[in-house]
Amino acid sequence: MTGTPRTIATVRKNNFQELRIGLVTHAGCRLVDLRLYDLSKPKQGEPFPTKAGFCLALDRLPKLIEALKAAEREVSQ
Repeated sequence: MTGTPRTIATVRKNNFQELRIGLVTHAGCRLVDLRLYDLSKPKQGEPFPTKAGFCLALDRLPKLIEALKAAEREVSQ
């Protein structure tokens, strides 16, 4: 991967972790990076990325959004 992901949004999971959604480039392809960051032991004052997470090709993003909306509808009933 090229460089650090550019953070688009952050969602607090609990007191020790947050989910960061970012954009990153790998082998010339732009990807969405969804990754848990550890807040409990910041390195140089900053949370650090864990291995928990994944990258998704931008063309798959609409499907992920659709799935999340379906989950939201499901829990709202």
